[in-house]
Amino acid sequence: MFRYLFGNDLPQVYRESVLREATKRNFHRSIPLNMVIVVLEALFFLLSYTEYTDGLYGEYTSVYRLLYLIMMAYAAFLLVIVKLYGKVLRNKASVSEHMMYVSVGFFIIWSGVVSVIDMSRGLTGYTYLFIVIVIGVVLVMRPRRSVWIYIVSHSVFLMLNYIFQLPNELIFSNIINATALVVTSFVISVIIYRSFCNYYVAQQIIIEQKRDLEVLVSKDHLTDLYNRRGLEAFLDQLSRNEEEISVGILMIDIDYFKGYNDTYGHIMGDKALQSVANVIKERIAGYEGIGCRYGGDEFCAVIVGCSMENLRFMKKQITHDIQQMGIANEADKRSGLLTVSVGLYLGEATEHQDLWSYIDSADELLYETKRAR
Repeated sequence: MFRYLFGNDLPQVYRESVLREATKRNFHRSIPLNMVIVVLEALFFLLSYTEYTDGLYGEYTSVYRLLYLIMMAYAAFLLVIVKLYGKVLRNKASVSEHMMYVSVGFFIIWSGVVSVIDMSRGLTGYTYLFIVIVIGVVLVMRPRRSVWIYIVSHSVFLMLNYIFQLPNELIFSNIINATALVVTSFVISVIIYRSFCNYYVAQQIIIEQKRDLEVLVSKDHLTDLYNRRGLEAFLDQLSRNEEEISVGILMIDIDYFKGYNDTYGHIMGDKALQSVANVIKERIAGYEGIGCRYGGDEFCAVIVGCSMENLRFMKKQITHDIQQMGIANEADKRSGLLTVSVGLYLGEATEHQDLWSYIDSADELLYETKRAR
């Protein structure tokens, strides 16, 4: 039971992301909660000036008005902070969490003061109990942190019972009943936190499995480059870019590869494909983009944010590195080595541009190069 209430069974890899997600959720829930508080406290403050409430507040009218103003001002302050610095605070989850705990402690202690004043005048002290339950149900709080909020604020509430000299039977009732409700609220808070963590982790596992599956089906198992499906997904993502950005295409084809397969066999052919793929991966590693096996012995590299000089330099590096590997290819009567031909094209990625046309253009330039040879 103790481990359930205070233990942290979350895997280390998810702890930071759970805190960030809980912070976002608390932000969304705190905004309407603070708005309701501002409206209600403003309404109570205005009602305190009407003749209908003269007998309700008695000699404590000014005290109640001050408490209403304090709560209204603090809730409004939180709304302003969220409005102005919400994005910054969401990215700094630990700072937001500490700010939340300070606010929670303030709300509970404030409600305790109001309830004790009510009870000292013979009224019911429901405000404190109501706020404690709302806090436990609405916010996602880590048990190890929230338990101190409950202990400190409840201790303040019980001390106020003695400070305001409530009747002994009422103090005893608050010690028993209010303590039981605070403990219940804490347990509910823990259950909500645990449920939130379990749901979040389950969702993350599903997302990771889906991502792994997408990577698996978008990769070529032989070369570990992307396949046509992966290329299609990458081009689709680029075409949704609202800002104009340069996109370079390199179409790479192994020269006389059919003759290489016929001469050395498919196992050696597969090794040759892997060697070429490794060179492509190495040479595009410093750029934003992907390499893919376009089909058979043809490869494609898509480079984002490059210039024509970059493309020409990469073409020179790739062709040089592959030739320097010294892989014999008797089918190539010119050099007797495994070589590649490269076609390159540079265009702009815009929201309505068909990037496949750039692939076609680079492919045409590739085969012009091969025909020229």
